[in-house]
Amino acid sequence: MKTTPFPAPGPFPQRHGPETHCLPVDAGGPSGGLPAGERPVPLQRHRPPAGGAGPAFAAGGSAGLSHLLLSAGGGLPPHPRSQKYALRMLGFALISEWPFDWAFFSGVYWGHQNVYFTLLLGLLAMKALDTSQTPEGMPALKGILGAAACFLAAALLHCDYDVLGLALILALYMTRKDKRAQCIAGAVFSLFEPVAPLAFGLVWFYSGERGGSSKLEQWAFYWFYPAHIFVLGVLANLVLFR
Repeated sequence: MKTTPFPAPGPFPQRHGPETHCLPVDAGGPSGGLPAGERPVPLQRHRPPAGGAGPAFAAGGSAGLSHLLLSAGGGLPPHPRSQKYALRMLGFALISEWPFDWAFFSGVYWGHQNVYFTLLLGLLAMKALDTSQTPEGMPALKGILGAAACFLAAALLHCDYDVLGLALILALYMTRKDKRAQCIAGAVFSLFEPVAPLAFGLVWFYSGERGGSSKLEQWAFYWFYPAHIFVLGVLANLVLFR
């Protein structure tokens, strides 16, 4: 079976890496070749970094994502607690980055950042909209520009869930006074994760009142993310995909 050589760079952009393959000449039909003048179509195949958990574990966090972002979109802690909250988010974003890279990319990878960065930018966007408002209580231009800067940062940093995660946080924040609207908005804005909208069925039954929790439980919530990502890294790199 004859095959054509790899095409020269030009009309076929390589979006996901160097692996571009060509269909055989006789793949066009029983006649044994492509029509005259037509070039073979390259097959673009994404080549993930070697090893790593990748999508094998991604679906498991979809439902938990909604609740994690709901905690950020439910409202802002009063000042100056919001500053401490932001610094805590930044600290755990830095702590979580190496386990995140190891679990999903098998090593340090600057092209994707963990979800704590998304939550931090979401918090900053909410703060911008909350502190800069018109007399009618609507976000002022300064607040909108501040939130837009957070979206740009999320896109440039390639945070987990990217600008879609930020949009979900703000959707939950803007609808926080109406549970029905919040559940609908949450389900719609989380459609980028197939399982995530189902979580808002549970949110519907949430009373809106915060339950009691000890300091130990609060810190356990923060540490759960880097800890479980580290466990996924162990499974991906040392157990399952050696």
